[in-house]
Order: sequence, then C-alpha cells, then structure tokens
Amino acid sequence: MSGILNLNFDMYLLRFFIFGLFLWALQACANIVPPAGGERDENPPLLIAETSTPNLQTRFVPQPIELAFNEWIILDDVFNQVLISPPLAKRPAFSIKKKSVIVTFDEGEVLLPNATYTINFGDAVKDLTEKNPAENLKFVFSTGDQIDSLFVTGTIREIATRKPLKDALFMLYAEAKDSVVYQERPFYFAKSNKEGAFRIDNIREGAFKAFVLLDDNLNYLFDNNSERIAFPDSLLVVSEGGKTGLLLEVFANEPKLRLLETRLPQPGLVQLLFNDIPQKATLEYADSAFSPIVAFDGDTLNFWYARFTDSLRHLYFLPPGENERDTVVVDPVLTKPLPPLQMLRPSSRPIIQNPGKDLVLRFNHPIDTLDQTNWKLLRDTLGEAVTFSAVIDTLERRNVIIRFPWQENMSYVLEGLPQGCKDIFGQPNDTLSIPFFTGAFKDFGNIILKISDMLPEKNYRFELLEKSGSLIEAFSVSGTETQEIQIRALPSGQYNLNFYEDTNRNGRWDTGNYGLAKQPERILLRELDQLRKNWDLEVTVAVESELQN
Repeated sequence: MSGILNLNFDMYLLRFFIFGLFLWALQACANIVPPAGGERDENPPLLIAETSTPNLQTRFVPQPIELAFNEWIILDDVFNQVLISPPLAKRPAFSIKKKSVIVTFDEGEVLLPNATYTINFGDAVKDLTEKNPAENLKFVFSTGDQIDSLFVTGTIREIATRKPLKDALFMLYAEAKDSVVYQERPFYFAKSNKEGAFRIDNIREGAFKAFVLLDDNLNYLFDNNSERIAFPDSLLVVSEGGKTGLLLEVFANEPKLRLLETRLPQPGLVQLLFNDIPQKATLEYADSAFSPIVAFDGDTLNFWYARFTDSLRHLYFLPPGENERDTVVVDPVLTKPLPPLQMLRPSSRPIIQNPGKDLVLRFNHPIDTLDQTNWKLLRDTLGEAVTFSAVIDTLERRNVIIRFPWQENMSYVLEGLPQGCKDIFGQPNDTLSIPFFTGAFKDFGNIILKISDMLPEKNYRFELLEKSGSLIEAFSVSGTETQEIQIRALPSGQYNLNFYEDTNRNGRWDTGNYGLAKQPERILLRELDQLRKNWDLEVTVAVESELQN
C-alpha cells in the first residue's frame, strides 16, 4: 500500500515540474531579451528599402509611411530628435509595428504645393539590444513633380566668445518681408550640432530670407524678445551648387527700453529702474527746480537733487525711437529728516590697499565740496604726516579719490576732520579715522597690452574684466600706430579682455536690433592666460584681424 502512495506522489511531482517548465518557457518566449554573452553588437539598424514606403516620391499625398528594418527597434526622444522641414502645422504620430516605424499624418494636415519635405529622424530610431541609432535616416518626398536638390551649409556661434552653439535654428523663408519671422513658420530649417554646424538639403532654387533663432518655446517663431537671434543683411540666394560657408553670430536683440519701477528711498533721491541700461533714454527736467546730479548704476538711474520746494515736479524720459515721453512725478518736499553724510565701508575687516592704485572713499551722498586742509594722511606707526592730493570723482560724485605714491608693506591712517567735505545737501562729514595697510608689489602682477592693426576712422573700446565679469578698467583707443597700455598692480587670477568697435563712440557695446535692421557692434571676449604674482603678462591684440576672425 505504501509503495502505491509513493509512486503516485512521484508522478505528481513530475507533472508539477513539467508544468512549471512549460510556464517558464512560455514567459521567455513572450519577452524579447538580448542574448547573453558574445561580442557587443555595434551595428546600427538597417533600412530595408524593398519592404518600406518608397523614398523620394513625387506628387506625394498624405499617407502612412512605413520604414522597415532588419532588426527589432525602439523610438527614443522623438519630440527632440525628429525634425520635419518645412514644419507641419500638426505633428504626425510615430509608432512601432514589429520591426517597422510607422509615421501617420494628422487627418487635418494640408501639405504645401510644389514643396520638397524632409523627415530627419536624428537618433530617434535605435536597435533594441544595444541602442545603436540608425545612421542618416531621412525620408524625403515632394508634393510637386520633382525633388529639390540644392543645399545650404554654415556655422552658428556666440558673437562675443566665438563658441559654437548647439540646437540653434537656421531658418529660411520664401517671403522677404521682415514680419515673417514673427508670424510664420519657416519654409526650410535645420538645427546646429555641437560644433555649431548646420545643413539643409533638398532646397529649391531662389532667394530666401535667412534667420537664426534660439527658440526657447519651440514654436519656430520669434515671439519672445529674450530669444537670441542672428540675421544676414541681405536675402540668401540659393542657386546651382548650393550655398556653403555661411557664418552667423548670435546676439541678444536690443530690448525696447521700459521703466520698470520708481523708488524714493530718501529725500533728495529718485531711483528709476529700467529693463536695460538707461543711458539710451533722453532725460528731461527743469534745471531751476532741481539742479540735479544724474548717475548710472547698471540698469538704475539715480537722480539726486538738493533743492526742496513746496510743489510737485516732473521728470520726463524719452525712450530711443519713441515719440511719447514717460512722466515721473516727484515730490521734492522735505517731509522727513535727511540721513547724515557717512562714509561707506566695504566691510569691518582692515583695509588692505593696493600699492599701485588710488585709495577711493565712497559716501552715501554725492559730494559737493572738499576742503583738503581738514584731511591728514599719516604714515607708519610714528604718524609721519605726508603730502597727498584729494579730489572728488567727476564720474561718480559719491567717491573721493586719495592719490599718493604708496610704499609697499606700510601702515597708514587717513584722518578727516569735520568740514573735510560736504554733500550736495550741505551736510559735513563727522570725524573720520581710516587705518589701512599696503601690500607688497611682488604680490601683484601687471598686464601689458600691445594693440595694433587698427583702422584710422575707427574707435575701439577695451574692457578688462575679472572672471566674474566685474569691470576692472576701461579705455578707448584709436589711430593706426601700435600702442602699449599697462594695467599695473593687479591681484593674481584669471582675467578676460573684452574689446569692440565703438561705432557711435558712446563708450559701451551696442547689441543689434532686428526691427531696425541694425547689426551689433563687432566684439570679441578673450580669456587671458592666468596672471601670476610678481609677473608681467604681455597680451598682443591685432584688433581688426581678431574682430573679423
């Protein structure tokens, strides 16, 4: 009896094992998995033309497009990888059926007449196992009687740094009107690669409006003034042999100057905050009412006035290219006490003075008068009085400049007695005692610029910047002779040299304006070699050659 039970139990285990093996095999067949072991498959999926929708069709009407491959494939990042030129009004659907990619047009899509379309898949189609992308996968068709065969190639880069720009749109329009970039999608387009290079194939012969756009919102329209752009001065003529070697430099379009905010932080000061540098605007006011001092700080205009009255006054500013003035109402009535005149200290730490630079004292109000007889400069611990000069900075009236041939590794004390200076409100300073120390010249370096290759009718502007972008020194240069400029006693570190053609001689770089068909001023930002302590860094600048390169 027990033997029969054991036999039945063994048969039950056998059946259970066979059934489990069957389920495992069924699951393995249902899941496509890459084979284990062996060499890595580095071959991309290949298109099988015989079983695919014929490429290079003419008189094409919207229909599903099937692209068959020699192995199982996947679709990856279709939205960013697949580019269709000219762009369609409605994005088609992309799907996979076995080893094929199916492209299905939207039912409402209307194709342009006599146009050659290109569907460029980029790296969207990859094999299943190793994710190798299909190479140069494009589907081209024409709604007319022929496939257009001309092409355009070029490079897109940043205007100042010359760095190539990736994913910038190079766009061609059949219409020449300027407004087309705001209102219509391009007839042809391509995206630049990581080297900044682009290529458009299958273009018809003709003259096109060309435009470069860093399309932040991916709608192929220049509908946001913060989007960077570039454009050539004339139409692009594409004829037999195509067009090659285009170079376009991207810049930020000049914004329309707008007043963003008005602040009245204290009596005698109006601050106007703009969306761009306010020097571009024309400021109007009544001199007899204000006798003002106007100073600029980035995108802020500081309007200081010392005459308080019993009635309202007005400021007017006129943005460039506009006919209507904006009005700011000012209440020049002294309704609360004026803050006293104070010197602003950068920090509570001891001041370390650069021995090659002037000492600059910054105050909270513009300075009106300076009486140097009420100032003393004492040297060394013995307090030796030395002769120096003190002047008001004409460019920034809140600054007083102390000039003296400083000795290195020396201690000084600058003393300012009451009445040493008065602000525009007639307030004198309190007693000041400012101890500071000078460093050693060997702890600093010098930059020596040798500037050549200039055109006599041109004016050039140079700006030495810290790596952070802070301005160290600026100056203008003109003429044809080689010039040497020395910028001495600089802290060691990384510096950049920014130079540009100052066409309108306003002392600043002006970007372009598409609406005014104005190109930006030519500019180049050079990263200099590291400046070391106790070192002369010689920099040679061939201005015209480098601006044109």
